[in-house]
Amino acid sequence: DDPGYFDCDLVGEYAIAGRLLELDRQGYGQLALNSVETSFAPEELKDEMRRGIADWVQKR
Repeated sequence: DDPGYFDCDLVGEYAIAGRLLELDRQGYGQLALNSVETSFAPEELKDEMRRGIADWVQKR
């Protein structure tokens, strides 16, 4: 996640991971949730992000 060094932004990294790991929408959601769970964000913000990710996964 260092676009200046790797010439790739976070969206690009998700795209690469998705191709290599053959992720579906739920897989991308789990990847995002893993990031939320391991972050140092306040719990209220984590809850908001969890809801947003769950909403995104449910939209088909």
